[in-house]
Amino acid sequence: SFRKSSHTNTQLSLYINVVHNMKNLIGQIIILTLAFIIVGCQSESQIDNFNLEIRDFDGSQGYWLTYKINQDSLKIHYNCDFENCKDTILHSIKMDKRRVQKLYSFLKENRLDTLKKRYLNEGYDGLNLQVKISGDSLYDKRISLQRYRHPIIENLMTEIDKSIEVKKYKYHRY
Repeated sequence: SFRKSSHTNTQLSLYINVVHNMKNLIGQIIILTLAFIIVGCQSESQIDNFNLEIRDFDGSQGYWLTYKINQDSLKIHYNCDFENCKDTILHSIKMDKRRVQKLYSFLKENRLDTLKKRYLNEGYDGLNLQVKISGDSLYDKRISLQRYRHPIIENLMTEIDKSIEVKKYKYHRY
């Protein structure tokens, strides 16, 4: 049988206080969790100023393409060794934030600053790339590749190609 007693009222009051405090605590935990998620996402998506320049020289044809990329744009320049040849922008796009984030993450995660300054295979013609990287939170680095394919640089060029919709301007055209 249920009897009214001061002990039962005290327990009921205590139970109500505990439930009320638990609801407040759970609400505070949810707010803190959301705050951490929001701050975490913002820091991941922060892109500092950077510049990436890749010069692809084709000595047998006498011309070079220069890919100039920063947090805002990608430009592909053409120049050559012939008379009356001048620097011309072949392709220019505003970089999509998602693509910039992927490229920037690639640069930060792959630590191109750990690569040697020069990679060389003996020979006369072939691949000739000059890579320059700089930025607020990137190491400044210059890398020269002559008749040498480095896997990290190849992957970098693949990342850049993903931002170029016109096939003839992609590094990996074939």
